[in-house]
Amino acid sequence: MDRKEEALARCDYIIQEILPVIGEREFISLTLVLYPILLLYKDMGRDKATEALELYKKHVIQPTEGEKRHPVVANLIIPMTIILNCRSSGGGDTYASMKDNISYVLNDEEEKYPAWLKASSVSYFDVSICSLYAEACLCLSRMNECNEESRAALLKEGHLYLDLSDASLKNEDGTTITSTLAYSHYSRILSEIKQGD
Repeated sequence: MDRKEEALARCDYIIQEILPVIGEREFISLTLVLYPILLLYKDMGRDKATEALELYKKHVIQPTEGEKRHPVVANLIIPMTIILNCRSSGGGDTYASMKDNISYVLNDEEEKYPAWLKASSVSYFDVSICSLYAEACLCLSRMNECNEESRAALLKEGHLYLDLSDASLKNEDGTTITSTLAYSHYSRILSEIKQGD
C-alpha cells in the first residue's frame, strides 16, 4: 500500500470510528481531528474536497452557528471554508458566496484574526492561519469568474499573508523552523502563488 492509500485508510478509520465518539459539543477536539483530513482531502480533487466541506459543515460549522465559538476554531472557519468551496466547485466554477469572499479577503480594514493566532494555529493544528489565508487568496484567484484586477489583487494579498506566515513559522533566530508540516504547506502555497504571478 502506498502512502496515499495508507493516509486515506486512516482518514476513513477516523471518520467512521473516532468522530462518532467525540462529543458533538467538543469543537476543539473535532477540529483537531478533522484538520489533517481537510488538509489532505482538499488537494485530492473535487469529490474529496466536497466530502471535506461536508464533514467540516456537519461537525464544526453548523453545530457552532449562533454560538460563541472558541476563537481558534472560529478564526479558522473562514479561510478553510473558502478553500473547500473553491476546491469543491470543480474547475473554477462560481459558488454562491465567492464574490463576498473575494471582497472579504481583500478588505484591509477588517481584521481577519487576532495577532496571537499566528503562533497558536501552528501550535494547535500544524498550519499557519496566514498560509490558509494565502491559499484562500490563491484559490479565489483561480476561479473562472475572478476578473484580472481581482486576480492580481488576490495574488498580491496572498504574498502579504505568506510574508506573515514565513515570520510566524521561524524562531527568533529567523532560521529555525517551528513546524515542518506547517512550513511545507507554506512552501507549497508560495510556489503556487509565484507561478500565478
